Amino acid sequence: MANVTYTVPSKNGSYDGDMVVKQYTSMTIDAGDTVTVYAPCRGLFILVQGDCTINGTLSMLGKGAGVNPGSSGGSDNNPVSGNGLRFAFLKAGSTESLTQANTLLNGCGNTARSVIANFENL
Repeated sequence: MANVTYTVPSKNGSYDGDMVVKQYTSMTIDAGDTVTVYAPCRGLFILVQGDCTINGTLSMLGKGAGVNPGSSGGSDNNPVSGNGLRFAFLKAGSTESLTQANTLLNGCGNTARSVIANFENL
């Protein structure tokens, strides 16, 4: 993959942009390479359909947004829910369910909200 520094969308000035969302069919970060974002933002959400191999560095060190999650923010102009950001995963033997909805990633920006809303319900 080489060294990659993703662009942060919808920045507020030079900082605190939306969550960076990237989707790949497979992903390999080679030894000695670093994948990161270039400015503080609301997170890095990488989805890989197939194999994901990380021999190098995947880093968000010093890249967290300096915003109040209870205040409206991001391109979606929503605060983060009182329940926080929620990602649903299957767990063997579990009987709990969660309906996938864009509100699970409120405050992260429109792209992150649209991606999570397309996940299957659990």
